[in-house]
Amino acid sequence: MQKFFENKKIIVTGATGFLGSTFLDEINSGLLDITVLSRDNKNEFLKKHKNIKIFKGDLSNPNLWEDLIEGADYIFHLAGLEYDKKNFNQTQDFNLNFMCVVNLLEASRKLLKPPKIIFTSSGNIEKDDPKSIWSLHKFLAEKYLNYFNRNSSVKTLCLRLPNLFGEPRNIKKISNSSLNKMIADVVEFQSIYLYKNSKCERNFLHVTDAARSLIYAAKFIDKLHDNNYYYVGSDESSCYDEISKFLFQIAKKYQNINLSKILIKDNLDSFEMRSFRNDCSIFSLITGYKPTISLKDGIENTFLKFSNIKGQI
Repeated sequence: MQKFFENKKIIVTGATGFLGSTFLDEINSGLLDITVLSRDNKNEFLKKHKNIKIFKGDLSNPNLWEDLIEGADYIFHLAGLEYDKKNFNQTQDFNLNFMCVVNLLEASRKLLKPPKIIFTSSGNIEKDDPKSIWSLHKFLAEKYLNYFNRNSSVKTLCLRLPNLFGEPRNIKKISNSSLNKMIADVVEFQSIYLYKNSKCERNFLHVTDAARSLIYAAKFIDKLHDNNYYYVGSDESSCYDEISKFLFQIAKKYQNINLSKILIKDNLDSFEMRSFRNDCSIFSLITGYKPTISLKDGIENTFLKFSNIKGQI
């Protein structure tokens, strides 16, 4: 699949994030023309990618896009704010999860040959019914991208991703995944923390498979133009209560320890308490994409990785 990108110019935003760093590792063969947008051109993770170009800039600046995207074939817009209930800033979230998409599209439509845009959204948006302000901003971005896809020469595609987990390529991004945080607590504190929603069903996808889905999206974007968005994920779903039982087995197997289970009684809102399982079959049917890492294998591998770097996480 990497050969598909040869002789093409690729822009990646959010390249130091949990998904972005994995995606960069997956596609960077040393032969591709890759530019990443970063506020820090001395970022330690980016230093190991000797051949990439770093464009220093801030997503909140509407003027950066025209210089950045000139001549680009594909833009993978992976940057954005994660949902943080305790520190949620509505204005900041609006600017970084919605307005930056508006600015990107405005810059793209001015080009004679606009880039194709792959945007990562969230599987939390069920049936076009956002359950939080964060989800609403993602939903608005999707709608704006779809409008341009249907009414201009700018081709766009939105992928709604589930809960991601797995060994992060950028070690500083471990806590960007709730499941990773759970595994890290097992390794560091021999404890499992469960909340009131521990029996709610969720979709999970290994971050490496999520990165692969972006490559499939780019390759098949012309065949995926009928829908505003596509759910991406696996046929597996689980809940944190079931996952905790598997982690008890793993901790016993590899470290011969019995974990402590700690129940957190914090009140949760409807966004956090619901169960959801998304249908990912349409994207798989059109592209042939299938996840390669099972939930249990991914959890076990992540546990072993975290055990090897204990004290750094």
